[in-house]
Amino acid sequence: MKKYSELHPNRSREWYKNHPNKKKEIKEQKAFLKECQDEIRSNIDKCFDNPTLKEWQGDDVQVAFKIPPFFWQLVFTGNNWNDRRIHLFRQFFGGWSTGSIRDQQIYIGDLTIVHMWDDDENYVYIFDNVTHDLFHVEWYKDRGRTDLFIKNGGSITLYDFRQLLQKMLGETKISGE
Repeated sequence: MKKYSELHPNRSREWYKNHPNKKKEIKEQKAFLKECQDEIRSNIDKCFDNPTLKEWQGDDVQVAFKIPPFFWQLVFTGNNWNDRRIHLFRQFFGGWSTGSIRDQQIYIGDLTIVHMWDDDENYVYIFDNVTHDLFHVEWYKDRGRTDLFIKNGGSITLYDFRQLLQKMLGETKISGE
């Protein structure tokens, strides 16, 4: 990866930060993120009320949250397919890999969010700056299975997942803003 000074030898970081094109880019990014948030906001209750609703031809839904033996609440399982709740979360990051938001930090409320896309794999890291919880999510392309969704090293519960979605609806700030 090239250093900033190699990419822009005659420009300081301050120049780039205050450049009109950068301000326009940040404004567009924030508008895009607002659309993503509006999608979650308008569908969250429907997805949680009926996570197995199937609106396509193909394999049936396999829910992403199950109660394992000797446990008292629903936790994430990697054996899932097109669970509407997880799909809603993944839709939030749908345009990030092709847009200008790729591989940078986004601040939403108390959350610091990074989405990275490499060789068709999606990696999302979310850090809650208040509770100090760290979330890590992985999935391949835009297929129906989510491989990993952990909170602080263990499978996330359905309760914590919904709380995270609610927090993702807060005020947005783009890195460099």
